[in-house]
Amino acid sequence: MAQQVASASVTVAQMHAHNATHSMWGALYPHNDGAEWSNADPPVEDVLTGGSPTTLSAAVTVLNNARTLFNAHLGRYDATSGDNIYAHKANDGANLITAAAMSSGATYEATMLAALITLVAECTTDYGNHISNTGATPHTAADTTNVLGTSYTMTTADHVAERLNALKALFNDHIVLTSGSVHGATGAVDAITAANASATDYDSMRTLANQLKAKLNAHAAQVAAIHGGGADAVNTVSGADVSYPSGIFDLGTEMITRLNAHFPSTTYHNVADTQLIVASTPSTIATLITLAQEVYTDLTAHIRAAPSSRAMRRV
Repeated sequence: MAQQVASASVTVAQMHAHNATHSMWGALYPHNDGAEWSNADPPVEDVLTGGSPTTLSAAVTVLNNARTLFNAHLGRYDATSGDNIYAHKANDGANLITAAAMSSGATYEATMLAALITLVAECTTDYGNHISNTGATPHTAADTTNVLGTSYTMTTADHVAERLNALKALFNDHIVLTSGSVHGATGAVDAITAANASATDYDSMRTLANQLKAKLNAHAAQVAAIHGGGADAVNTVSGADVSYPSGIFDLGTEMITRLNAHFPSTTYHNVADTQLIVASTPSTIATLITLAQEVYTDLTAHIRAAPSSRAMRRV
């Protein structure tokens, strides 16, 4: 918006004289003036800082800060039409972001971890019972080869990822096991194909956990040649799929809409800013991080789309 200058350092007349000269430089740029600069030594530019995000926590910080910065940016305009001093020709109240600020990345991760632990614990129990014919007798003989081994209480993402990857490997070996009269025919049709889980990638853990549930249930329902003793209707996984925390994508989704409506508008800008957010609407943590990376770059570039001359504002 302007360089903040202490009132004691400059008179109103001096400010007006400076701004009159500054006003001649903006016609070729979207904005008459760029980012707000603080009255500090040295001045601090009011743009997104901290670097492009690579984690959920960093992405949340960028998107929350972008929400505040963008909404402030929309209200930086000339009080008198045609002054060509401050950023915009008019106030852009139409594109204010109304979605609530996001919770912390740690809060979202804790919510997902709790859901993962619940589902994976049930999958562990039902898998173990199924292969050992506990509660039902789908197999002619129990599978004593693909046993999970000593279990432990899951409390961390590392525990969840390790358990998921172990269950995936054991399950895929179990469903094709025909020796020892476990299965009458291979059940490879129900093999788990999702990538192994990583403790630092909640998308991967969610995908594998949900597929593990689906495949366990699909295999348990197999009859005829596969399960000579009939379907296993006892050891089915009934817990809910792991979903993303409520509202985690709301701010990012609205931000795409609002930024892309504001950037090219000549109602508020001298000329259109052809820059647009091209990231997809977020639906996973990975796509949310990708969006935050683009917002970090593009919003800063948009605000700086102005002449190097700065307007002056007394504070």
